[in-house]
Amino acid sequence: MEHGIGGSGCDLVNMDLRARMPGYAVSSKQLRSQALVPPRTFLGRLFGRTPLTSDTEAWCKGALGERAVGAAMAVIAAGIACCAFQTLAEVTGA
Repeated sequence: MEHGIGGSGCDLVNMDLRARMPGYAVSSKQLRSQALVPPRTFLGRLFGRTPLTSDTEAWCKGALGERAVGAAMAVIAAGIACCAFQTLAEVTGA
């Protein structure tokens, strides 16, 4: 099975949670937020300005953290019949 970050056609709520890679939902949120940010200017790229805002950088760090935890959990759970859930789907409008 191929794992992606999820585009506009991705249904995070109804997707089988076991199919998600660690950091999937957080990465998806980061990409949706980053899509709203205007691109860097030529000078910004030339001088190495980060394309991430403080908000999207926080989402990116969260995704990297979840991936690290997921890798550690995979080592711990090797050979054990178990399933661990990472970030569950974000519920809005409650």
